[in-house]
Amino acid sequence: MVGDACYKLDTIELAAFYVTGTNALLVKVLEDNAGLPGSELESFSFTNLNGSGSILLDTSLLNPELSASTKYWLAAFPGPDTRAAWNDNSIGDTTPGACSTDGGVNWNSRGDNQSAGAFRITGTKCSENPVPEPSGLLALMSGLPMAGFLLRRKRS
Repeated sequence: MVGDACYKLDTIELAAFYVTGTNALLVKVLEDNAGLPGSELESFSFTNLNGSGSILLDTSLLNPELSASTKYWLAAFPGPDTRAAWNDNSIGDTTPGACSTDGGVNWNSRGDNQSAGAFRITGTKCSENPVPEPSGLLALMSGLPMAGFLLRRKRS
């Protein structure tokens, strides 16, 4: 859930480890679709997992807007022959869970009290209505008459 403001996605970070097979993990940020994962907002590809655990970090290229008080899903998709695991959080948080056996085409609910994966998403607060700084307005207001004066002087 996003807090009480709008944010543009900056980074995702999650704790996962590699077991066997191709070392590949695709992580997607998804919209909510009636309590199950829905449309993809952005995906991140990781190939640097290790067997003792990795903190995977990637920077958003699309910076999708995450709206206030809206639920989003973070889903991990291993490569075709990859066995990997997403570490659980260490503070006991639970969350609704869902699973897919067809690469995210169809989802099945696993209930509301699933152990939440260890992850962090960072973002930059959106500016709903950007307000110019007073010093910027002052510079603009003082510069316009000067530009007009110079144009008039050049024509003379």
